[in-house]
Amino acid sequence: MFRHAEQQVPMIFPSDAVVERRRSLFARMTSGKITQEEAFRQALQADPDDITATRFLAVSALATEDYPRAERYARDLMRLHPSNYEGYFLLAGALGERDSASPLANAYLQLAYERMRDDDDALERLDTDKVAKRLGVPGLMKGLSKDEALTAFIDLLKHAVGTESEDVARELEPYRLIFKLCDSWDDLMEPGVVDAILRNGEACAPLLLGILKEWGQDLLTEDDWPVVERALALLGEIGDPAALPAILEFLIRQDDDLSGPAEWAFRRMAWQDPVATLKKIREIVPQTGSAERVTLAHQIGLMPNVPGRSEVLTSLTQGIGDLHKDEQDAVAVSAIVAVMMVEGRHSPLSSTLERQFGGVLSRESRAGIRDIRRDAPDGPFVPEPPEIPIHEICCDEPESEDDEEDSPQPFVHKAPRPGRNDPCWCGSGKKYKKCHLDQDEGR
Repeated sequence: MFRHAEQQVPMIFPSDAVVERRRSLFARMTSGKITQEEAFRQALQADPDDITATRFLAVSALATEDYPRAERYARDLMRLHPSNYEGYFLLAGALGERDSASPLANAYLQLAYERMRDDDDALERLDTDKVAKRLGVPGLMKGLSKDEALTAFIDLLKHAVGTESEDVARELEPYRLIFKLCDSWDDLMEPGVVDAILRNGEACAPLLLGILKEWGQDLLTEDDWPVVERALALLGEIGDPAALPAILEFLIRQDDDLSGPAEWAFRRMAWQDPVATLKKIREIVPQTGSAERVTLAHQIGLMPNVPGRSEVLTSLTQGIGDLHKDEQDAVAVSAIVAVMMVEGRHSPLSSTLERQFGGVLSRESRAGIRDIRRDAPDGPFVPEPPEIPIHEICCDEPESEDDEEDSPQPFVHKAPRPGRNDPCWCGSGKKYKKCHLDQDEGR
C-alpha cells in the first residue's frame, strides 16, 4: 500500500475558478489592498499546489529566519516543481542555517547547482564571487567562466560532503532519478533509470506528478512532451491509484501527444489492481463533470471483469440532473453503452438505465443505443491488458532479451529521430510531426 495515497493529488490544469481567483488577488495586491504575503497565502488556499505562491512563502520564511516553515515550503516546492533548481537551493538554505555543517544541506546545494546547468538564464545571473565567499573560497573563481565556476562549486561541495551516508543518498535518490528523466528529453531513457524509478516508486510518484503539474502550469515547453509522456507511463506502471485523477485530466483534454500515454497509464494501473482502481473512481465521481464521467465510463469498460464494475458505472449517472441537457445525454449514453460492454447486450441494468434516463436521451442517442444493442455480442466484452511494456515506451526497446527473441520482427536500434518541431529527415522542409513522425512511430 502506498503511504502517500491519502495525500491530495495536484490539480494539474488550474480550473477557471482558480485562475480568476489568482487574477483577483493580484489586482488587490497591486492596488495595495492586501500585502504580497496575504495574497500568496490566499492563493495557496485556493490551490494548495500553487507553485508561485509556494515559492514566495518559502523565500519569505527563509528571510524571516523561520527555518522550519522554510523547510516545509521548500520541500513542497521540490515536489511541485521538481525539474527546477530553486526548491533545492531553498531547502539547502533552511537546513544550512540550522546546521552549517549539515551533510544534507551541502548535498542539496550540490544538487541545486547541478540542476542549474540546464538553465542558461540562471547561470547568467549567478554571482560567482558571492557564492565563492559563501563557500569560504573568496577570489578562487577569478578568470573562470560561469560554467567553469559552477563546475568548481560542485567539486567543492562534493569534497565537503565526502562519502554520502546511506541516509543522505537514500533521501536524494528520487530527485536524482527525476533529473535523469528530465535530462532524457527527446533522447531515449536508459533501462536502468526506468528500473530504478520503479524500485523507488513510492518516493518518485509525487515527483512524477510534479512533472505533470509543471506541464499544466506552462512551466515546460512544447518540446518537453517526451518527458511528460514518460512521467505518465511511469505513474501507470507504479500503479498507485492516487495518481488516477491526474491521469484523468490528461485523458479528457484529448491532447494529440499525451492522451495516448495517459490512456496507457490508466489501463496499466487498472489492470494491476482493478479493485483499488474502482474504489478510487467511486471516490472521485462526486467531484467530476460530464467530460470526466464520459471518459471514466469508457475506461471502466476496458477494465478486467471484477465485481463492482456495473455499480461504479451506475454511480456515474448520480446527480446528472445538475448538468446541462446535452451533458446529461452524453453521460447517460456512455454509462448505458459501458454497461452493455460489461454485461452484454441483454443486460437488465442497461435496459433499466435506458428507461430511467429516457427523458434525458435525445432521439439520436436512443437510436444509437438501439443500433449498438443490436450489433453488440450476447455476452460481455472481454478486454485485454495494454500490450506495450513500459521499457518500450520509455526506452523504445523490448523489455528483455526473451521479448526480442520471441518477436516476429527483430529489434533494430534506431538512430535518434529529429525532435517533433525539427525539420523532417526527408528534406521536405516540413516539421517532423507534420511529416514522417506518424509513419516512423507506426514502423
